[in-house]
Amino acid sequence: KFPQPSNLKTMFSLHSWPDETEDRKKRELEMNLFTLKMMAKGGIHDHISQGFARYSTDAKWHVPHFEKMLYDQAQLAVVYSIAVQKTGSQEMREIVEDILTYVSRDLTHPEGGFYTAEDADSYPSEGSKEKKEGAFCVWSFTELQDILGSHKIEGYEDKSLADVIIHHYNVEKDGNVNPRMDPHGELLGQNVLTELPEKDTPLIPDESRYKEALNKARKLLHEKRLTRPRPSLDDKILTSSNGLMISGFCAAGRALGRQDYIAAAEKAGNFLCTHLLDQNGAKSAENGGKLLRSCYGASAHALQQLDTPIHGFIDDYAFTVQAMLDLYESTFDVIWLKRAISFQDTQDALFLDKSDGGYFAAEEGASDIIIRLKDDHDGAEPSSNSISAMNLLRLHKLTNNKKYKTQAEKIFEIFHLRLTQIPVSMSALTEAYLFYRQDGPVLLLNTSHPDHKEFITELHSKYLPFLTCLTPEVGQEVSGHLAGANLTPSSKGLLIKSDQDEKVSVNSLEDVLQNL
Repeated sequence: KFPQPSNLKTMFSLHSWPDETEDRKKRELEMNLFTLKMMAKGGIHDHISQGFARYSTDAKWHVPHFEKMLYDQAQLAVVYSIAVQKTGSQEMREIVEDILTYVSRDLTHPEGGFYTAEDADSYPSEGSKEKKEGAFCVWSFTELQDILGSHKIEGYEDKSLADVIIHHYNVEKDGNVNPRMDPHGELLGQNVLTELPEKDTPLIPDESRYKEALNKARKLLHEKRLTRPRPSLDDKILTSSNGLMISGFCAAGRALGRQDYIAAAEKAGNFLCTHLLDQNGAKSAENGGKLLRSCYGASAHALQQLDTPIHGFIDDYAFTVQAMLDLYESTFDVIWLKRAISFQDTQDALFLDKSDGGYFAAEEGASDIIIRLKDDHDGAEPSSNSISAMNLLRLHKLTNNKKYKTQAEKIFEIFHLRLTQIPVSMSALTEAYLFYRQDGPVLLLNTSHPDHKEFITELHSKYLPFLTCLTPEVGQEVSGHLAGANLTPSSKGLLIKSDQDEKVSVNSLEDVLQNL
């Protein structure tokens, strides 16, 4: 059972779709929030060392395949961030912080790039001859008693931290893993910590003392876990996954008002545009530079590259363009928009089907490819064509260049049957089509207004999927919207409707919401 964040993200967009009935909106939000809540409470979520495993082997998110993938952390950070924007939930906020704590601590290269994954298997103890899946993460009943049993809870001396963990995370003496979920017997007698089923009452009635005990116990278990042999780190730094993770940090930074997350995204963006760019072409990220597929972080964190580097695939370009656009809309630094345009131009030159539209998975002229196919399924990661359609529409909104919109329309045309017959198979393309049909306005922000930073923070705190924000600093050579767009000094922004004829000055978030 995979999380599939693309489905959740599209459902959030539907919840903001103006033509949805109130009943459908209510059900959509409830379904999304319930799914996010259950994932966070289940064993697929690492309650001790943070982050999410790749998938669960059962229906209730209990027993995971313990591998942790960067692309999962990236996409889950986005959808949990949207949940924060939609609800203001402290619980959802903590999950976002949980994910990014794990990525920052365990999957980040010192120069800012992100590693690909941590393995599922590891040695149960020093000197073990065989690795076991989940050995780094699971706990026996006796082990928990040994680690936490002597730590009593102030005011409740008959209870220990072990009692709290055993109660809260459904620990059983003989292990809580159903043998059907463990065909190789690697988890026999072990417990995967899960908050499901939820307890009606905590072990102790004092809520703050109970939470304090849980936090202390988790900290002690994390410290104990670090004494175990670690799973292997996949130290490839993939361009595609790094693009996704940059978008994840951007989404979290906007939703939570965390500038440190935005700074991490910028650092990773600069890493990508330096170490994952083909240096032989002598072209910059803003001027037609070609992407590489990956580089490698050695054991001492030194960066390495293959003797013959592999050039970027279509997904590397699609996720990088998305990342550059997210960086622009998070920082309003024009360099990111220029890089997005440049990488999109390179993507078009290498992968665009110039007759029928859409993007091939292989470069034009690739000698080792017999048939050039087009990605057409949104699974654990959204397809390159789905992401490209949204990228093109966003570029059209930001630049007012009609060629981008035309290219996106061709993608909808070639995947028309898939969209109409089984839209769930291309949920990210469905989201792009919602964006296209809504044709929302562009908000030209007045960066000279004394309160413009506070206004931007307020906008970022809300989920507004059909609004595009732009700043005058991009210049008319980049954006055609700036021609004839006169910002009055007293207004915080100018809302430009899709037909260009209607322009509305705005001074508050309420003004924006009333004109969407």
